[in-house]
Amino acid sequence: MRLTCPRCGKTVLQPVQQSAQQSVQQTVPQSSTQAVGQAIGTCVKNAKILLPKKNVSIGTQTELTGEIQGKEIITAAELEQNLIQLVPKKRVTENTKSFLTYKKINDSTYDFYDGKTSWNGSNNTFRELTQYLFIPVKRNETLEDAYARITVETEELMKKSNGEINMKITGNYPKTTLELFRKKLKAPNHKKIIGKEESEWIMKASTGGIIWHEKYEGPAQELDYESMYPTCMRKVDIQWPIYEGDFDYLENLDNLSFGIYRVEIEYPPEKKKDEKCARLFRYNPKKYYMNYDIERAKGLGLKVKLINEAPNAHIYNKKNCMTGEDLFGDWYDILINIKREGGHAGKASKELLVSLWGVLCEQRNNRFYGPHPCIKPFLLSLVRKTISEIVERFGDKTVDHQ
Repeated sequence: MRLTCPRCGKTVLQPVQQSAQQSVQQTVPQSSTQAVGQAIGTCVKNAKILLPKKNVSIGTQTELTGEIQGKEIITAAELEQNLIQLVPKKRVTENTKSFLTYKKINDSTYDFYDGKTSWNGSNNTFRELTQYLFIPVKRNETLEDAYARITVETEELMKKSNGEINMKITGNYPKTTLELFRKKLKAPNHKKIIGKEESEWIMKASTGGIIWHEKYEGPAQELDYESMYPTCMRKVDIQWPIYEGDFDYLENLDNLSFGIYRVEIEYPPEKKKDEKCARLFRYNPKKYYMNYDIERAKGLGLKVKLINEAPNAHIYNKKNCMTGEDLFGDWYDILINIKREGGHAGKASKELLVSLWGVLCEQRNNRFYGPHPCIKPFLLSLVRKTISEIVERFGDKTVDHQ
């Protein structure tokens, strides 16, 4: 049967018999559009189907194959697009590298080990030997022990994560955990660019943990919170900022929103001489507090007063945040399950769990380099609040243990 293209007038032949599934062959030099057009009787120039619509199965003669089951074809261009999308990607192996363990001797000298040979090098070694992944030794660990450890950890993590964690590509713990986080992130991967003023507020609000010391001798019981920081990060009901917030001037704290506040918090009468911290609350000398700090202070009966200056608040609306489950859930679930299984992979997973927040909020020379710096003060504050509420149950029976 002859059919004519309504645009260019070109005549093509329609096959008399068509099977329910039609195989289309393609050689490498020929474009997939041209091959598909010739096989099913289309005018390639105008990319318009001249045959009745049919369900077809498409394959190639290359090493990789893909197929469309029950796909209703509309244009040859669509066929080409679907063909390209459905061809599976080859497994990437060319980015893998060998490990090179190292130990710092002084500011300019290092010892290195590649699994066979050890030698002495300098800072230039890190720039020259780009074919290696550099792995630092742990405390009281030899170069040989570190090499054996990272090799076993890599093999076990590959197996237990079904290939999602490959330290032969990423190398050290921080880069490995960041790569897994990016794979599992339910949001666009981007580095958050923040303004100078917001950056200053984040730095000034980033206060450390609760510190308390009291001399004690006698029996004691240790309380350990499993993976405190990553567990707080993953909480379903917690919001984390991923976009910039808004500066504001507030006259009261009646409706406490998720953000940073300039407030004064009174000191407990018995601790007025200690301007940095008390047993259940950590004070910020610069008076930049998170909403979690204010909630905890009020819970302890401390008076909170807004500082009368503009701006005195930096608020992150829900549209600029993600829940802990959406942001960290998949990443956390993979690693915590491997950690609980124990073994070499379990120990490595613990390292991956505790190192992510530092990578996300990395700060050097008063500049943020991590992709999510806004998380830092909120996480530190939430952890302080969590520990404070736990310690409060024990009253004055709690002492600091290092």
